[in-house]
Amino acid sequence: MTCLATESVNFILIFLAAVAIWCWTDSIVIEVPYLVTYLPEGWHLGSYVSLMKGLSGGFMMLLVPLFFIKGTAAACFTSFFLGLFFSVTMCVFWDNTVRPSQLFSDGFSLGFLINTFCLMGLDSVRMAAVFTFASSLRSDSLMTAVLIGEGGGGVIAICLSIIQGFRQFTQPDNIAPGNSYVNSSTMSGGTLINEPSTSDDFIFEPGTYFVIVSCLFLISFMSFCLFNYINRTPKITTSNLDYESIPSEHDGNGAQETLLLSSELRGVNDLSNQEESWPILRARPEIPNNDLTAFGNTGQNTELETCRNDYSVREKYLLWLTWVLSNGSVFLLLPPFQSFSSLPYGERCFILSASAWAMSVPVSAFVAYFIRIRNISIIYILLIFHFLIGGFLVAVASQSPDPPFVGAIWAELVIVFMWALQSGSGFYIFSVSCYCLTQIGEDAVKGAAISTNCSNVICCLISFSLVNFSGYFNQA
Repeated sequence: MTCLATESVNFILIFLAAVAIWCWTDSIVIEVPYLVTYLPEGWHLGSYVSLMKGLSGGFMMLLVPLFFIKGTAAACFTSFFLGLFFSVTMCVFWDNTVRPSQLFSDGFSLGFLINTFCLMGLDSVRMAAVFTFASSLRSDSLMTAVLIGEGGGGVIAICLSIIQGFRQFTQPDNIAPGNSYVNSSTMSGGTLINEPSTSDDFIFEPGTYFVIVSCLFLISFMSFCLFNYINRTPKITTSNLDYESIPSEHDGNGAQETLLLSSELRGVNDLSNQEESWPILRARPEIPNNDLTAFGNTGQNTELETCRNDYSVREKYLLWLTWVLSNGSVFLLLPPFQSFSSLPYGERCFILSASAWAMSVPVSAFVAYFIRIRNISIIYILLIFHFLIGGFLVAVASQSPDPPFVGAIWAELVIVFMWALQSGSGFYIFSVSCYCLTQIGEDAVKGAAISTNCSNVICCLISFSLVNFSGYFNQA
């Protein structure tokens, strides 16, 4: 007996499952303002995190064909299970560091960076798998649940971050112009630059933060399992059919009819196994050309179903490029510069910038659901505007540790607003591109997701090289 949940239940379950797409990536990035106190990399920690994300995404994409052998749902389950394992190791080994050496004069956060590599790489695989999975459901509302849930993990991480550093908002800034907010091992000319913050400055330490994030990840995993379970349907077999109720066109030749029916049923089951080997919505109805009330669509938004093939091949690749550029800019290219552009204005500015950056992701996904842009030219105009914002932030970061107007409240607000605008505009472009690619088909979404994660390697190498070797970005 087929057991299909209501649309609202499916929306909630897919939303909770999608929270895990970038759950660890968002959580680690937002925790950087606190981790710079505990780990020896100091202000450069953001560039190391970006490097781990880019390299891990490219490496994990090499394993994507293996993950997808058993189907999209199997790839999702694999990424969830491995993510749960490395969530535990992050909670245990996040503060294991290597002693200072000739290569790493201040030490090296081995435990944290290895687990960051694995968790962010699995997030990249999960992104490709979950978006492909949602596209295969042919539901506009469920794709929206994925987009909003993708940023939902960042919102939860923001709330945890604000609670964790609440005392910082009730105290004067630890970072005055010319000072730094770094681990006590950071030296300049043999002299400690500034008194480091201690664990007393935070309500709970990063280890507790990672435990909470692991529990959130487990809830997402359970939601995905529950979605597959309640939407399961038994495989069609000849044992549950009543042949007597089927009118025969070949009287006196029942054996031939039974043989034909069995052959057709084997074909249906083979197709079902080829599509997915896990209990997913095998019984979802195919969407006829004139049927606008299919699963997940009750007529309230028919654009996704009626315009699936009105993009040319050239426009398809332009949409791929848009997805690649917007994703790479928001999540890889710009985040390493966040500490250099905001920390000189104070620790509060750094925390608010990271929070606004993450909060704008689900907000822009929600806006993209109601305000769709399908014109390629307009999308690229918005992309140029997005990169102009990024250029402004990089220019401010290049003036660190003494950028203009340090100490002015309005300058702090401008930095926070620009980081929110940078993230929001980029993810809005990403979201509308996702809707357009979904109209083209499931393979278009899968190809864009895989190519995006491979190109992230280039983005992270560019940002890491600029931050660490150009000489323009300096810690106080």
